[in-house]
Amino acid sequence: MDGKNLYYRISDLLPQYVSFSEAANIIGLSESQASKLARKGTLPFRILWIGNSRVVSVKSLMTILGIQDSIVHPDDVENGASHVGEE
Repeated sequence: MDGKNLYYRISDLLPQYVSFSEAANIIGLSESQASKLARKGTLPFRILWIGNSRVVSVKSLMTILGIQDSIVHPDDVENGASHVGEE
C-alpha cells in the first residue's frame, strides 16, 4: 500500500475468502453443524465453491457479525500496530 492520500476499507486489508470450516468456527459452529445447516439452506452466509473447496466471503461474515467495513488510512493501521506492540 503506497501513497499518503489513499484510503482503504478494512475488508481490503483482509483475505477475500475464508474456508468453510473457518467461517463455521467464526460463528460458533463446528464444520459438521454448519454442513447440516447448509444442506437445509439455513446458514446465514452463502457458500461459494472454488475448485473443490467451500469458501465464504469475508465481507459477508463481517456483515453477519455486525463489523462495519470502515474506511482507514494505512498510517492508522501502522500506528495501531505500533501502539499494540508497545509494552
